[in-house]
Amino acid sequence: METVNKRIFRLIKEKNHSQKEMAIFLDVRDSNISSWKIRGSSIDSKHIPKIAEFLGASETYLLEGKEKAPFEGASHSLIKFFKKLQDNNMIDLENLTDKEGEELYNTFKIALEVQKSIKK
Repeated sequence: METVNKRIFRLIKEKNHSQKEMAIFLDVRDSNISSWKIRGSSIDSKHIPKIAEFLGASETYLLEGKEKAPFEGASHSLIKFFKKLQDNNMIDLENLTDKEGEELYNTFKIALEVQKSIKK
């Protein structure tokens, strides 16, 4: 099974980046990057969002090896709302395509913003 570290260094190679470029981007020492690769040292979770940005990958992919979920990045309240819809058989979240998930997410995000502005 591919570890987080192996996945990151595979992507660095695939995307023709260097460890030095990543160190500069993350504002860490080259030795940190080397220890992640050579020793398999744990990567501090605070670096994962920036590594994902540097590699053009989702955090979910880096951490779990899975493609980005349709609702990744959604607020807790929005996810809770989607779950309630699913529990009432109004929506099947597991079988949404990425495009459907993104459209649904954007629709509800706008609806929540409108609701917040009305309450003010």
